[in-house]
Amino acid sequence: MANKGKPVPWLLTEIGQSQRWLDGITEIENLKLGVIFKISKALEFDFLVDYYKWLDINDVPVRQVLAEPESVYKKEVRKEDITFTLTVRGDVRNASKVMATLKAESEKQGYVID
Repeated sequence: MANKGKPVPWLLTEIGQSQRWLDGITEIENLKLGVIFKISKALEFDFLVDYYKWLDINDVPVRQVLAEPESVYKKEVRKEDITFTLTVRGDVRNASKVMATLKAESEKQGYVID
């Protein structure tokens, strides 16, 4: 834990919560998974790994499925438009075939050619 020994107000700031929020927690089991992820990130410690180890040691069956929306773990891709000119010399009767191949290969890489 790299951030061990930091004061509680620091942690509350890191996870975007207030002292009033902390005072209102009556049972640790009621914390939302998103808050646990924020605390884990701030403290650089994976609480879920320890939780699953505890379940295993105590023969507790896992009855929950953890799922987060893609927005939590998927980075937003920066998109930009690029315009370029393609000059074809020679027999242009096959140009449409070349363009179809170029579009198909580009799509495999995540690009769209209009």
